[in-house]
Amino acid sequence: MTTDLRPWNQSDAGHLLRAFGASDDLATQVGDADLTSLECCQEFIALQLAPSSPSVRNFAISVDGKAVGNVGIGNMKHRHDTGWVDYWVSAEARGHGLASRSLTSAANWAFEQRDLFRLELGHRVNNPAC
Repeated sequence: MTTDLRPWNQSDAGHLLRAFGASDDLATQVGDADLTSLECCQEFIALQLAPSSPSVRNFAISVDGKAVGNVGIGNMKHRHDTGWVDYWVSAEARGHGLASRSLTSAANWAFEQRDLFRLELGHRVNNPAC
């Protein structure tokens, strides 16, 4: 099993559709976004997940080339060198340590590539994996 973090791309739309279709608990991760069709998932990737800026970066958690989750670092501000981290993993990929390994990799990227000092993690108290 090969796991890595990489940018999101349009070929991930089917994986995103399956992940959100198989797990109702993921809906809170995307607010009111509609991820019920391939076209909606393609648009969400194009507008929300793929774009990168000085203040936002999302990474697809990829297992054997298949996107099974996301680690996002947003609200990166260099006034205090901080950022806000969020994540999700599809129901089928949970329980293999992907979230913790991916969060570690994304944190290393933020500290090394963006020179951040502190990251704050957003997590749900009703995490179904706990």
